[in-house]
Amino acid sequence: MTVRAKIVASIGGVLIWLGAARLSAAADQEATLQQITALNKAAIAAYSAGDFDKSKDQLLQAVAAANKDPELQTHPLMARTYLHLGVVYVDGLEDNAGGIAYFVKALKIRPDIEVTQALATKTVKSAFDQAKGQAGATPAVATAASASAPKEAAVAPPGTATPTQVQEKPTPKMTVADKKKAAAEEKQAAAEEKNKDRQARADKEKLTKDAAQAQANETKERAAKEKLLAEKTDKEKQLAESKAAHDQLQKEAKEKEKQAQTEKDRLSKDLVQAKDSEAKERAAKEKLLAEKTDKEKQLADAKASILQLQKEKAEKEKLLGESLAREKAEREAKEKLEKEKQLAEAREKDRKSNEDKERVNREKVAAGPDLPAHFASPIYCAIPDEAQTGVDLFVHCVAQANLRDKEIAFYYRPSGGSHYNSLALEPSKKGWHAAMVPAEHVTGKVLQYYVEVRDRQGAVAAANGKPNSPNILSLKPSGATANRSAVKVKVSTLRPVPR
Repeated sequence: MTVRAKIVASIGGVLIWLGAARLSAAADQEATLQQITALNKAAIAAYSAGDFDKSKDQLLQAVAAANKDPELQTHPLMARTYLHLGVVYVDGLEDNAGGIAYFVKALKIRPDIEVTQALATKTVKSAFDQAKGQAGATPAVATAASASAPKEAAVAPPGTATPTQVQEKPTPKMTVADKKKAAAEEKQAAAEEKNKDRQARADKEKLTKDAAQAQANETKERAAKEKLLAEKTDKEKQLAESKAAHDQLQKEAKEKEKQAQTEKDRLSKDLVQAKDSEAKERAAKEKLLAEKTDKEKQLADAKASILQLQKEKAEKEKLLGESLAREKAEREAKEKLEKEKQLAEAREKDRKSNEDKERVNREKVAAGPDLPAHFASPIYCAIPDEAQTGVDLFVHCVAQANLRDKEIAFYYRPSGGSHYNSLALEPSKKGWHAAMVPAEHVTGKVLQYYVEVRDRQGAVAAANGKPNSPNILSLKPSGATANRSAVKVKVSTLRPVPR
């Protein structure tokens, strides 16, 4: 095997290894992006359910996953993740400063990012506009304010004359000091306006630069993918050429072996003829002997040539074995990668299926049972006799027709608690007034509670239990079965209950 052939074979092996490594890295990145997307979806679901701490934890897991790969830290998906964190901090955790900090991070990755309509509350919009100012973008509120500035400037302050009044009354003569003061104010106003224009141009240039940088990053990523595809194609071409060259060498070796065998057969035949002629032509013995010696030499050369061909054949077979081993290793690596991908997809499918089942079960519990057709008490509540600790508790109550326009409130506390927590019951699709006690408040062995219906003046119109004699809900450790039943309380009097 020549030095050049060895170098080509070595380079081919390196290219195969690099290609497999890059394919593995690309697969890892794709799996991480899928994980980040799933965490964002779960976080938004938790946020919609009011579990802000869970939503924050899932988004921080997405940030931690992206931090393992420097290329993913500036991915557009991370801008959306930081935006969701800002919404959770501002609207959920009421941490305005923390939310603005995450908004700034999102804007630095994608300056053109916007809050989705479903999450864009008034508080979120205000914090997001502040973040735009810190990130170098022009907030929408500032633009609206500047547009309304001329109208505000046209309104005269209290105590000053309007244009109509100026026509009706003579204009007082300005002193030199007043003129200087007015000129100075005009100069200052012009300077401030100039500074505002300069700042606006700088903000616009920065936005343009950030957009160009984002486009350049996208172009760079696309070029890297195209380069990887080209390298893979080139590697496959080199492997095909190497295999073709190997097949050609095998063909040439077989032809040489065939020629050597033919020459050997011919020499053997000539030698037999020489021996037969020796008895008949003794006079030509020396000549025949010389021919014999010459033929034996040729035979030795042929044998040496055959040995050399056999050696070359062994080397070629060795190279072929190495090539087949490399191809087998590459094929096994691809099969392993495909198997891991299928396993990951199966796990993801199972996870989504479990999430869908949990969501359906939770929605069913949150919706409550069917509304009863008739009930005698002023307030009818569907609350379990027993519940599990550390699990969200859904409360469903309904008041009689003459009380349905009143406000219904649910008061609760753990056993031994000093004060009651309150929840306002909101109308549901089935006709209940419903609310949820967070899992972290469902602790201890029992939960004390009562329900009140109040009119618009705040007076108690009806009650289910009282602060000093509340209803009792038994709590069992997680895993125990809770028996659900309707709590019916008939209120004899409609006077206020002391808190």
